[in-house]
Amino acid sequence: MKLTAEQKRWIMTADPDTGDLDPAPDWLTAECRALGLVSWWPQMEVWRLTQAGWDEWEDLQWICS
Repeated sequence: MKLTAEQKRWIMTADPDTGDLDPAPDWLTAECRALGLVSWWPQMEVWRLTQAGWDEWEDLQWICS
């Protein structure tokens, strides 16, 4: 999947244990949600990686290491 630099930077903020993401602008959360990378967890009030998001996160970890 081809991600923008902004999408990559946000995905990289994911907590490695929970997949919780740092706050982000609405436009960015909407783009990543449309790509199936994140979902909203209302009980925790956070954006969290989906399996597709974890796959991208892992690929980015490999590229950055």
